[in-house]
Amino acid sequence: MVDRSKCPELRSFDDLRFDYPEYITLPNGIKLYVLNYGDQEVNRLELIFKGGSLEEDKPLQSMVLALMLVHGSEEYSSEDVSELLDYNGSHMTACSQEHFTQVVLNSLNQNF
Repeated sequence: MVDRSKCPELRSFDDLRFDYPEYITLPNGIKLYVLNYGDQEVNRLELIFKGGSLEEDKPLQSMVLALMLVHGSEEYSSEDVSELLDYNGSHMTACSQEHFTQVVLNSLNQNF
């Protein structure tokens, strides 16, 4: 059993490498950063928009917008969105930070 009263010994990393994203500009001018980790069964799409809590006109404006993005629309109720995501093996979240609002979709490749 490990003795938790003693700190583990310090040592350096043998081979520490970071993958850098590929940078693509779409024909409509949108910047796209792609990290390709090979043949994975899942993917992650992150959309990041300018505008967060420090840029809002009214209190909680960016937070409410982020929550509304994943809880339905004029065409789809919250239940419809949840069922559609669940049926396709996906999960979507949104959050507001100081300068940005972020929407994240995790999905199975076969249904993306």
